[in-house]
Amino acid sequence: MAGSDILVSIVMPCYNYAPYLAQAIASVEQQTLTNWQLIVVNDGSTDNTMEVLEAYQNQPNIIVIDKPNGGVSSARNRGMAQATGKYIAFLDADDIWQPHKLEKVVTAMEAHNAWFGASDFGRFSATSEDFGKFSDYCQPLRALSATASDGVLSFDTPLAVFTETLEMPWYPSANVVLRAACPEQGFDESMKLGEDLDFFVRLWARGPAVFITEPLLKLRVHDANASKNSTNHTLLVLKILHRQQQLLPADHAGTAARRILTARIKALLGARGLLKKKVSAEDARWLKQRYPYYLRHTGNIKLLAKLAYNYVSLWLLKSRTL
Repeated sequence: MAGSDILVSIVMPCYNYAPYLAQAIASVEQQTLTNWQLIVVNDGSTDNTMEVLEAYQNQPNIIVIDKPNGGVSSARNRGMAQATGKYIAFLDADDIWQPHKLEKVVTAMEAHNAWFGASDFGRFSATSEDFGKFSDYCQPLRALSATASDGVLSFDTPLAVFTETLEMPWYPSANVVLRAACPEQGFDESMKLGEDLDFFVRLWARGPAVFITEPLLKLRVHDANASKNSTNHTLLVLKILHRQQQLLPADHAGTAARRILTARIKALLGARGLLKKKVSAEDARWLKQRYPYYLRHTGNIKLLAKLAYNYVSLWLLKSRTL
């Protein structure tokens, strides 16, 4: 297929996902939108990934890149550099698209002149085929989905939606289609966690986005990707807010950060060991300056600081290195 005929370039990073790779590629081949190219980037896998990919080496619309291990961000950036389509989509090598994924998202992006497109999604595992839709577990997104016209939500200011749904990650990379004209410097290869959220915050700051309420992606749950927890995600979100605060309106960033911190503090109330922690005066002052609204409602800055000590101090330390 000639480069000028390609509408969507799909970037698929792969590291030791040989057992799932053929199924992921098959979900691309089954797309109802047919003018695509698939760029599979083997990121130094130590399993039989390259043996699996040999079967696709001679297909004209599939490009296989074999590179030394550099992390998922370097693999995605390498694939993006090879892309020739008007749009770039991402699919991880262990996930699956529904057949209408690209057609429905790209059609909505064209109709609304959007820079960024995504859809609802589901999860599955070796023992369970259906964990339900993501919006079933995310009340703000569920409420927004109820207002959709013909199954499509359009946002002129995606960052406003970002703050409403930030506690739960509706932005997995396999869910995303973006205009190739807005690379936004690509993924940050220095980040070992949250590189996709960091990248997408920069995209959301650029302009309009669309969201398809139908679940068009199936995320595979298995041992290699099941280690993430809510505490790590909350820490990640605050780090990204800290990094990208120049892109976020102050009221949005503040609202999101305060809501997340408060939720984590409530969760920490049951961890009595935290009450024994000593809190520095510097940390206490930082909390008071950063979250004055919630401090007014506690009446006890030392108690609040103790409850949040492990959580906030870790972020303060690590954010200096980002």
